[in-house]
Order: sequence, then structure tokens, then C-alpha cells
Amino acid sequence: MPHDIDLSELGKVEEKKSSGTMYKKTEFINLPQGQTTVRFISPKFRKYYNHYVNNAYILCLEDECPICKNNFKLMLEFPDNFREVKGWNHRNERYAVNVLDRTLVKICPSCKAEIKKSSNMFPAICPKCSAVIANELEVQLNKVKLLSKGPTLKDQVVALNESILDDTGNPVSITAYDVVLNVKGTGKETVINLIPFPNKNDVVVVEDSKLFDLDNSAIKLTAEEMIEMQSGISLKDIFAARKVSNPDKELEGVQDSVSEELQKKINALMGE
Repeated sequence: MPHDIDLSELGKVEEKKSSGTMYKKTEFINLPQGQTTVRFISPKFRKYYNHYVNNAYILCLEDECPICKNNFKLMLEFPDNFREVKGWNHRNERYAVNVLDRTLVKICPSCKAEIKKSSNMFPAICPKCSAVIANELEVQLNKVKLLSKGPTLKDQVVALNESILDDTGNPVSITAYDVVLNVKGTGKETVINLIPFPNKNDVVVVEDSKLFDLDNSAIKLTAEEMIEMQSGISLKDIFAARKVSNPDKELEGVQDSVSEELQKKINALMGE
């Protein structure tokens, strides 16, 4: 179930319903190796789960999820090594939040890609289109992005939100100052550490219209479409077929239902 995690309440999980506000297409933050400076716009994370299928992350449908049902079947049949059995697909726990990306970047004059430093240096050419960017000026991005990561980063944010104190000894909200995301490694070896900069505390105001809908943190497919993806059909082809059959229907966001009973069974078998 999608949840908000309010850092002001020590990470307490709360249910949230969509406000009905119109949001633009989701744009995720790019975190290359090195440092990315952000300002957390809200102290709330949206919790959700996804699966990695056919080179794409798709939303777990909880009690309607065919992947979880197959996982459960494999755990019953192969309790000692179900993770090694063909067809097993791990469910990933994710947390999404709106942030303001304040990193210094170069904007490619050709493809408009936002290029950040790699190993503390800007590349001489654009990694997207190979245009020369050596003489382009550095600018502060100041653009709203969606940050979506696992529980390790969320736990760091919760801890940091309580560790910076004002003159009276009260915690200063993480939304009041800049934070650097220091990234090392790639893929499964990626490690992200948070570095607070409480002195960089200029007031930041972001209009609601600039925010991304946290309900769209992952792509939502139907159970039938998820099975099609597992069989090798691409996400592009699934969307093309959906557009033909429902030309006026928008892609759905994260659903607000969950089967607690199924999850308890899965957690018990996985020793969680």
C-alpha cells in the first residue's frame, strides 16, 4: 500500500489519499557517482513496492500481483532455495519524495541534457549526444525531481531530520537546508551517504504545480500486462496496445489497496 512517511513523526507510516491535483509527467533525479545537492521539499516519503521485469520497474499490485503469487508458490515448493529458482522475482521496497535538485550542471546546447560532474569534473562532451560542452557555463539546476530509493536512504533522512538542532535544542526540519547526496559505486554496489549543510538555509518556496504525483512513482500495469512482460513483451508494445484499446484512458497511478494476509505469509517464509 502506498504510504506517506512523515519525518516529523519519527517515520510513522500513515495512509494518504490522492488530492486530485493535476501533476506533470514524473521526472526522476539523476544520481551519478559524485555529489548531488538537493533540498527536500516535503518531509514525507511515499512507500511502495516494485518488481524489475524485462528491463523495467513496475508497480507491485499487492494482492492482485501475479509475480507475488508466483513467488509465494515458489516459496512453498522450494522453501530452502526459492530465490535461486527460475521465475523468482524479488519485490523491492521503495520510498519516493519530491526534492529540488540544486546541483551545478551544464546544459547541453544540442539535446538539452542536464550534465553533472563525474569524479568532480564535467565531461568535455555530452554523454547523451556527443556534442561539445567544454565551454558551456555551469548553472544551478533548481529543478524539482522525484527521488525514489530504498529503505537505507529513507532511514538516513529520518535520522538527519532529527539530528540538526537549533539554538533552543529543537530539531531543524530537513526541508530548511541543503543536503548533498554523495554517491559511490554503481548498480547493486551503489552507496549513497547524506551530508547536511545547515548553513545553506535560504528559504525555498515551490509551487504545488511544480511537484510530481507520488502516486506515479512506478509504472502500473494490469495483472495480465505484467504476465505479458514476464513472457518477453516490451513495455513499449504493452503501452501501444493499451493506447489502441483505450485511446482516451490515462495511465493509472499507484493503487491504494494491499493484502496484509499475503504479505504476512511471504514475510514469515522469508524470515522477515
